Amino acid sequence: MVEFDGYAWHSDRRTFDDADDPGVRHPSFDVRRVGTDVSVTFAGVPTGHEFTSLVLALLQVGGHPPKVDAEVLERIRGLDGEHRFETYFSLSCQVCPDVVQALNVVSITNPAITHVAAVPRVQSRFSLILAALPRKPRR
Repeated sequence: MVEFDGYAWHSDRRTFDDADDPGVRHPSFDVRRVGTDVSVTFAGVPTGHEFTSLVLALLQVGGHPPKVDAEVLERIRGLDGEHRFETYFSLSCQVCPDVVQALNVVSITNPAITHVAAVPRVQSRFSLILAALPRKPRR
């Protein structure tokens, strides 16, 4: 995470923490709303179509409202208990960005729910088989 260290100095709104926490994947980073529990975590660096998930997370954590019906947001706020979701996605998966972005909205709307989006390099460490993911038929 050393490459993020230089960015923290450009603004007092960014911080850098190189703590060796065994519960945190490396590399990873949080997009966090200052003074709140609202955050989204990315394990690895999102590229390809998942870069859109990062941009939307930046906007939504920053306070830009997600394009979700008010009734759905109220149902998310009403969910009881703490829940932790981890999404392992593949750059070849066509539905992964929608899943990642939906869980980001859930975790931003209800801080008792956390979400970690793990990019392929992290996912391959866990030897996950992605064959079960729905795929678009090839033409």
